[in-house]
Amino acid sequence: MQELLVLSLAFYLVGLIQAGLVFFQKPRLPFAITFVCSLSGFVLHTIALIIRGKQVERCPIALQPELLLFLGWSLAAYCIAAFIWNRNQVFANYVFPLAFLSTLIGVILPLPPVSPLGLRVGGSLLFPIHVSMVIFAYTAFFITFVTGLIYLFQERQLKQKRFKSTLGRFPALDTCDSIGYSSMTIGFILLTLGIMTGIVWSGQRYGVYWHGDPIEIATMLTWVNYMFMIHYRVTAGWRGRRAAIVSVVGFTFIIFSLVGLKYLGRVHVSVG
Repeated sequence: MQELLVLSLAFYLVGLIQAGLVFFQKPRLPFAITFVCSLSGFVLHTIALIIRGKQVERCPIALQPELLLFLGWSLAAYCIAAFIWNRNQVFANYVFPLAFLSTLIGVILPLPPVSPLGLRVGGSLLFPIHVSMVIFAYTAFFITFVTGLIYLFQERQLKQKRFKSTLGRFPALDTCDSIGYSSMTIGFILLTLGIMTGIVWSGQRYGVYWHGDPIEIATMLTWVNYMFMIHYRVTAGWRGRRAAIVSVVGFTFIIFSLVGLKYLGRVHVSVG
C-alpha cells in the first residue's frame, strides 16, 4: 500500500508543478499531461485506500494518517472532476497542492499495518458515515479557503493596479465568490450531517452524546463560523472580502481539528 501512495504522490507532483507554473506565469505543461498524471495518481490512491480497508477489515478512516489520506483523496477527486467538466481548471490547479500536502503528511505519519482499534470502531455504519461526512465537509471548506485566499490576494493586486499580474493566474473575483459560497454551503450541510451522525453514534457507543472533547468543540466552532457566514450572506448580503475572511478563520478551526486529533482529543483520540 505504501508503495502505491508514494507512486501516487509522484503523479500528484505534476499537478503541484503546474500550480507553480500558473502562479508564476510561466509556460504551462500541456493539459493532457497534467490530467493523465493527476488521474493516474488518483487511481493509485484509490487502490491504496481499498487495500488498507481490506488489511484492517474496516473503512480506513479511523486513524489520523488515514483521515489525511482520505482528505487528500477527496481533494484530488474534486480536481479531477473540475478537469473533466472543463470548468475552473485554473482554480483546480490551486487546490491540487492541498491534495498533495494532505496525502504527503498521511504517508509520512506512522501507520500500523493492522489497527488494534478495528473492533472498537466497527460494527456500526454510523461511524464511517460520520467520519466520511466530516471529511467531505472539510474538503468543501478547504476549497472555500482557497477561494478566499485567491480573492484577498487578487483584490489586493487590483487595488494596487497590477491588472496584468492577475490575468490568467486566477479566476475572476465573482467566480471565486461563487465557488466559495457553493462550497461553503455544501460543506455546511455535510458537516451538519456528520455532527448529527456522530452524536447518535456516540450515544449508542458510550451512552453519552456530548463529551466536551476539544475536537468536538473545534468542530462546533467550525459549524457556527460557517452558519454565521451563510446567515449573513442571505440576510445582509455579505460576500466578497467579508466571506473570504470568514473562510480563512474557519480554516483555522479545521486545521486544529486535524492536527490536534491525536494529541488533544479524549474520545476522538481513540479513533485518531
